[in-house]
Amino acid sequence: MIFRLGFSILLGPALASALTFRVDPARDVRPINPLIYGSNQSVIPETTLSRQGGNRMTGYNWETNASHAGQDWKNNNDFWLLDITGLRGNGNAGTVVEKHVKDALARKAQPLVTLQMAGYVSADGAGPVDNTDAAPSPRWKEVRARKGAPFAYPPNPEDDFVSMDEQAAFLVSKFGKAAQGGVRYFCLDNEPALWPSTHSRLHPKAPSYEELIKKGAETSQAILEVDEGAEFFGPVEYGWMEHASLQDAPESKQWNPEFGSFSGYYLAKMKEASDKAGRRLLHFFDYHHYPEARGDKRITENGNSDAD
Repeated sequence: MIFRLGFSILLGPALASALTFRVDPARDVRPINPLIYGSNQSVIPETTLSRQGGNRMTGYNWETNASHAGQDWKNNNDFWLLDITGLRGNGNAGTVVEKHVKDALARKAQPLVTLQMAGYVSADGAGPVDNTDAAPSPRWKEVRARKGAPFAYPPNPEDDFVSMDEQAAFLVSKFGKAAQGGVRYFCLDNEPALWPSTHSRLHPKAPSYEELIKKGAETSQAILEVDEGAEFFGPVEYGWMEHASLQDAPESKQWNPEFGSFSGYYLAKMKEASDKAGRRLLHFFDYHHYPEARGDKRITENGNSDAD
């Protein structure tokens, strides 16, 4: 196939020239990875990857199914995830994430589960959390990558922490390991550069470059000790400013001259951590892009005709 374009943008008629390029559909042909046909919260039935993600999942406590709305709704601790999944009254640990995985597998889609890394998750469903109850406080449970003790189900509700490796063990007990058709894919939390604004009660300080490497590497290793077939998406950026500088993090001035951006730093350091661990700790670079075009309102807002 040969295409010829008249190229005169910005140059004017006097400098217009022809641009020719060739497309060879028989060259470098590769299969399309089916995982690109994904959606969040299974909103499109035909998708092949089903992500359980978003702001709510950062503060999700798998032991109780409580979660935290952050600035999206009054900094609320509640059981909304049980409500929207029709599970209100089902107090079993992990039932929200279990249903997501079951629904995805029933559609022959791969489930993508979010791991919590911001430091704390909801300890209750008792409503708004004000500044005086910001973490650490009784309104929160500490998140740990590793339990450091034998796993149990149901998990112990009397301790003060929630463990990611115990959540992974729960999923393995329900669905088997990744190699057996269980959960293979995990997100290393969600949009960390926005934690201090979206989740100011549970992570009021801006995350650092180093924090996300430390937590990401530790969490991946903890899950791999439960299921060696697990694969990880990170750093789950919200957009350009997180990619460029982790939302103007002070470390950007130190590291960006060498690595070019936060993303460059993240990929290089996760590679270093993987080499040190002797196994891969990051498999997919996860970057979100939200169109910022506006008519009367942001293009992504409901009811905006400019989004068509």
